[in-house]
Amino acid sequence: MPTTLSIDFLSLGIAVITNLVLGFIVFFRNQRNATSIFFLIFTAVTAIWSSVNFASYKFADPFLRLWLVRFTIFFASIHTFSFFSLVYVFPKD
Repeated sequence: MPTTLSIDFLSLGIAVITNLVLGFIVFFRNQRNATSIFFLIFTAVTAIWSSVNFASYKFADPFLRLWLVRFTIFFASIHTFSFFSLVYVFPKD
């Protein structure tokens, strides 16, 4: 069990860090562009949602798990809105 937890946690950590680094790279290339700002927001919300979703999957306490599932649904709605905002401001070429 600890090996599975460490592999799961390692893969989550790599995904979250990669998303955040990509978001900050795009943001720091052009800080005044609305697309860059919304892409950073989208990647940050993706990282938070992924972390909360992982935590809700791993904990065994029913009370804590219920609250983590509620937070997962909450961040999923913000995730959807941030994706819509990103697509809305994306340049139309």
